[in-house]
Amino acid sequence: MSSWIEQEFARIDLGDKRLSKRLLRVAERMWESPRASIASASGTWKETVAAYRFFDNESVMLDPILKGHRDQVAARAGWSREVLHIQDTTELDYSGQKSFQGAGPLSEKSRQGFFAHNEYVVQGDGLPLGVWHTHVYARDPEEHGRKSEQRKQLPIEEKESFRWVEGYQRACEIKALHPRLAVVSLRDRESDVYETFEEHERRKSLGLPTADWIIRSRHDRLLLPPEEDEDREMLKLHSHVSQAPVLGTTTIRISAKTQLKKVKGNRQKSLRTARLAVLEIRACQVQLRPPPRPGRKLNPITVWVLQAKEMNPPANEEPVEWILLTNLAVRTLKKARQILQRYSMRWQIEVFHKILKSGCAVEKSQLKTAERLLPRIALQMVMAWRIHYLTMLGRACPDLPCGAVFDPGEWKPVVVVLRGKGAEKNEPSLGEMIKLIGQLGGHLNRKSDGDPGPQSLWRGLQRLHDLSLLWRALQ
Repeated sequence: MSSWIEQEFARIDLGDKRLSKRLLRVAERMWESPRASIASASGTWKETVAAYRFFDNESVMLDPILKGHRDQVAARAGWSREVLHIQDTTELDYSGQKSFQGAGPLSEKSRQGFFAHNEYVVQGDGLPLGVWHTHVYARDPEEHGRKSEQRKQLPIEEKESFRWVEGYQRACEIKALHPRLAVVSLRDRESDVYETFEEHERRKSLGLPTADWIIRSRHDRLLLPPEEDEDREMLKLHSHVSQAPVLGTTTIRISAKTQLKKVKGNRQKSLRTARLAVLEIRACQVQLRPPPRPGRKLNPITVWVLQAKEMNPPANEEPVEWILLTNLAVRTLKKARQILQRYSMRWQIEVFHKILKSGCAVEKSQLKTAERLLPRIALQMVMAWRIHYLTMLGRACPDLPCGAVFDPGEWKPVVVVLRGKGAEKNEPSLGEMIKLIGQLGGHLNRKSDGDPGPQSLWRGLQRLHDLSLLWRALQ
């Protein structure tokens, strides 16, 4: 059995030692074939029946499985100087399984499945530490399409958007576990909810462990003008920051992308070209005017706002622009670049979701009920994290001996197959081993190709497991 699986689930408690032991067995089979069905991964009829019985057991649930993983995430976070707690929601589409029970409508009512609101923890340099929490839920069909005005009348605790507030509270739990650790909560535009700012202020005023936060602005919020300003006309956030002093510029590499933009009220596809973009950076401190809430009064909150906008975009293309809100002071260009660099790490959760769906085929499960499916999703999330972790670890620590991650029975057959007989006498570095696994998965490993990505790595890992089984059998 892979030693990492035993370590990752060492503290799991399913209420029965036999279930905990079976979980390790099921996880091992899933790791060997992350895209395979339960039957294909199990290999034998006996193992297949045991796996189905495992997921059918009432004691096998998503939360206990992830708790074992979360304990290890907390331990890894304690070894770091800074961690980024990233939130994002993704859709899990099971529309093709007509007999599935427990799913709900997705963004389109014709599509059925679940929303997974995930909290992913990475180091400041982007090395993924694991899944801190997930909330997998089905939307009520009667709630789909409810008008915006109806939703606005609900208290925040009854809205889906409350998940962002709860997620921030869990980011603060990491801070409570490791008081000296810098913890920053990162979120995209959907999380621009005023109550999350207020939760930070509330915790700070009570002296509770408080994580910092960086959120991409979605709403052009109203501002309160300075007290000494005689002009009491209401100000808007986006126009206000665009008039702030320029701190300097920064250059970022932009990848090509097909995106949607509004043209005369209609959404149309447009192509964003790949390029090096020079962004002009502005920042200032503002006081947000609280939005009205039925039955509740919110307080004004002071935050920092940073704008990074492309100076000379290509013709007929919208300039790249980020407007970020944060509790961190942004008085210098150096600090602004740090904020932008941290926010750029939010992309790591997008990579995690891609691995979960493409590499682990989470949407291809044949389990027919939510109760059976959710614990399998929890295990697949751990598998997706591990693939992502190996991808990034090979880049962050390329000189580390590969034996720190791979058993001799795993790395030796790969070295022999790709480098020839006798090559197993010299243990490769971790960076070399990751490239070899990438080659097994189709990565050409030319100088211009860079490091293997998650896709070639998860393909290569499947071949590694097959080679490892053959190698052990012949010893």
